[in-house]
Amino acid sequence: MNPKIYHSKDHSIRNRQISRNSLTVINKLNSAGFNAYLVGGGVRDLLLGLAPKDFDIVTDAHPSEIRKVFRNSRIIGRRFRLVHVVFGREIIEVATFRSNDAGDKSKHYQTNDDGFVTRDNIYGTIDEDAMRRDFTVNALFYDVRDQTIIDYCGGYQDLQNQTLRLIGDPTDRFMEDPVRILRAVRFQAKLGFKIDQALLPPIAEHRQLLESVSPARMYDEVLKLFLTGHGEKSYHSMMEHELFGILFPLTYKALKAQGFPDEHLLLKSLKNSDARAKQGLTSSPYFVYASLLWAPFMERFESLVAGGMRYSDASKMAIDDAFKVQHQITVIPRYVREFIEDLWVFQFRLQAKVIRSPKRLMEHPRFKAAYDFLLLRAEANEDTDVLEKAQYWATQFAEYEAILAEQEREENRQERREGKQEVRREVTRHQKNRDEKQGDDSQKRRRRPRRRRVARKSSDA
Repeated sequence: MNPKIYHSKDHSIRNRQISRNSLTVINKLNSAGFNAYLVGGGVRDLLLGLAPKDFDIVTDAHPSEIRKVFRNSRIIGRRFRLVHVVFGREIIEVATFRSNDAGDKSKHYQTNDDGFVTRDNIYGTIDEDAMRRDFTVNALFYDVRDQTIIDYCGGYQDLQNQTLRLIGDPTDRFMEDPVRILRAVRFQAKLGFKIDQALLPPIAEHRQLLESVSPARMYDEVLKLFLTGHGEKSYHSMMEHELFGILFPLTYKALKAQGFPDEHLLLKSLKNSDARAKQGLTSSPYFVYASLLWAPFMERFESLVAGGMRYSDASKMAIDDAFKVQHQITVIPRYVREFIEDLWVFQFRLQAKVIRSPKRLMEHPRFKAAYDFLLLRAEANEDTDVLEKAQYWATQFAEYEAILAEQEREENRQERREGKQEVRREVTRHQKNRDEKQGDDSQKRRRRPRRRRVARKSSDA
């Protein structure tokens, strides 16, 4: 294949924009006689004027050869063998060029009964590596030696046209990895690109393949969709391509029963997470999952209570039912589930008809998260009781924070007073020690001449 080469005058990427450790890895591999390039999302984001989260490096060196070049590295992975080069807390990931040619289905390439690739360590050339990537905009290679971009798939032009185009036959690529369907939606939301029209029918045809993806892997993909600054757009893209109901069937059913309101709790939560991401803050997975599953939880809870079940029993059963279904699609870690349960149960405490000790509730370590959740429910106009309780707790919490702030100021004033007193005591001790030392020195000076006079008298005698 003859790639198109874009020189430094054709694009805006410069070596100084790449992290120092990434450059070190690339340069050291090149110096060792190999060819190493920056590839994928790092190149794409730099061309778009974005700050890459990390930099992926690809090379013709095999993992064992990379390991010899870098003592501070380790080989990881079974499906895709990679090398992690460790620089303190920063890890630079290095992959070897791979090929789509599985040959005789050797031990280096394996699929399961559904046709999904479970091992893929067939090494190849740079052009073969380009053809096995998912989207053309992610198949651009950057060579730090002459600052050129190497384009085998027309990705540079697609980037200019803001188009997401899949490399290869969509059916084959989605069968290899159905998560590519979610990646198309995520890039559409993150980059604001349009999905190639030719790709829309295959997405509709093969979206059910997502049900076969590992629930553990799907959990991570959901976090990428909803917690990386474009959650609201991801939600709308998933609804547009009819993917949301596959990943969250109970939530979809509950929202459908409500007529898909324009402003509901999940949307409020995603907007909040997006705003925090823009400020450089993170959001907790348990909070977004609590928002995702709140509607089906409440639907089940109210149904059980209407049937005569006690509140405590109904809440426990509703929690179990919600997680039982969702766990089959996206595994939710136990510690995340525990946080979600506490958050939901705390809502009933905040909405109690009679609240005897608000201060005691506000001192609870789970209060702030539960309070924030209640405010989002109020913003979503869940019901009049939620609005009233949100106003009540807003007033109580404002007074509580004012008291805490005054206590903190008083503690600071007390610390300053104690600090000044300690300084005075230290000065006094220092002065006393100095005076005592001066007294001792003067006494020694008075005694010495007396000894000398006595010595002279004895000498004369």
